[in-house]
Amino acid sequence: IEVTPLRRAEQALREAEGRVALTASAIGMGTWEFDLQTQTARWDDAMWLLRGLAPQPKPPRFAERVALLHPDDRERVAEINRSSRTESYEFRVVWPDGRVRWLAARSGLLHDEQGRPLRRIGVNWDITEQRTAEQALREREIALRESQARERMLARLSHELRTPLNAILGFAQLLQADDGL
Repeated sequence: IEVTPLRRAEQALREAEGRVALTASAIGMGTWEFDLQTQTARWDDAMWLLRGLAPQPKPPRFAERVALLHPDDRERVAEINRSSRTESYEFRVVWPDGRVRWLAARSGLLHDEQGRPLRRIGVNWDITEQRTAEQALREREIALRESQARERMLARLSHELRTPLNAILGFAQLLQADDGL
């Protein structure tokens, strides 16, 4: 049996896996998978780092993974992961030092030949800076709208006060002119 093509295919697969791992590592992207039959997970080192933790040989158990999520996002993330669709979502994690970081996630299901789901695979990456910049932009837009509203109100107030004050000033000038006659 000629095994050279098989060896070449295995080598090409290892090289492709290496390139994907290097690319994911270079951009700070963590990869994970969850086997639906065995209920076991696999994390790469970046998944740990995205949560402010040192890499470990085995991923945290389910309850520990949930505990890493921001309390307001736990139910929503659990619901998404129960889904049978490809998912794209954002969520927060709480680091051990208390800092909150935003992560983006994309995941999908792999199926067997009969269409039964086998495992969910996905990626996570940090979007905290993007979310912070978006929030700063929203705050600047709100401040600008408030400033413009204040300017419009002061212009109206000035106009509304000017009209009666002009009449009072005119009457005062008439009274002064009458006294001088």
